[in-house]
Amino acid sequence: MKPRSLFKYFDWAICLVAVTLGLVGCARDVFSGLQISQVQELGDDCSVPATASPLTHTSGVFDVDLPVDSPSPYVLPILVVNNLASVGTGPDELNNIILTHFTVQLSADGMTWDASCPSKFDSPTFTHMLTPGGGAFGTEVEVLTPHHAQCLLAALNPQPNQEPRYVLVTATIQAEGSHGGTKIESAPFDYPIAVCTGCLQQNYGIAALDAVAYPNRPMCADVSDTSSLQANNTSCMPLGEDARFFCCGLTQTTGECYYITNKTSTTP
Repeated sequence: MKPRSLFKYFDWAICLVAVTLGLVGCARDVFSGLQISQVQELGDDCSVPATASPLTHTSGVFDVDLPVDSPSPYVLPILVVNNLASVGTGPDELNNIILTHFTVQLSADGMTWDASCPSKFDSPTFTHMLTPGGGAFGTEVEVLTPHHAQCLLAALNPQPNQEPRYVLVTATIQAEGSHGGTKIESAPFDYPIAVCTGCLQQNYGIAALDAVAYPNRPMCADVSDTSSLQANNTSCMPLGEDARFFCCGLTQTTGECYYITNKTSTTP
């Protein structure tokens, strides 16, 4: 055996021991130590819980053709966990992970990405320490920026008097940071998003709302009763995100308006 091959074998053996002990010092362990655990249900105060919420989300809906003045992003509330075992205390703890950013990779059949809406991009950088043994962090990641919303709207090419159109966008997210001075990243976390034009302005089930159903364009700026734009936690996330009805032009006296998947309808 040549010396170079011997060193390769020696490095692999060290890596195996490190994984067994819960240490991260090689590429083989990056997918076990740091994990994007789930997509969180927001708290009543709109915060992202730092512990696993019982109601999770496995897919989303994003309407990019709402009658608003500017496009919104699609924001994903996620839970990130340090699964490494503790091997010390205080400053001697070797398995702290410093989380620094997220990388997002987008894919969609037939979609052409460009510099204004790249298929791969990084979140803004930050610093957050995750302690071993299940230390968790709830945070929001902008997986589709307002620029992506504009590009997707143009690609779907909405026309007057047409039905909503859809494209399935898969956002693949990885949490990244450092451990012991070396890079660490999570396994890829896939989240499918049904991007549509006008799908949240459909099927209200109330005859009085037919006049504001897509493709009609009631402007939010014309709504005198702004309370009709909010119900439950709907004000926590950007307009157009996830399965809720969007009712610009609706007054409180008209009836039920918003609907969120797995939740009951509410009257503004």
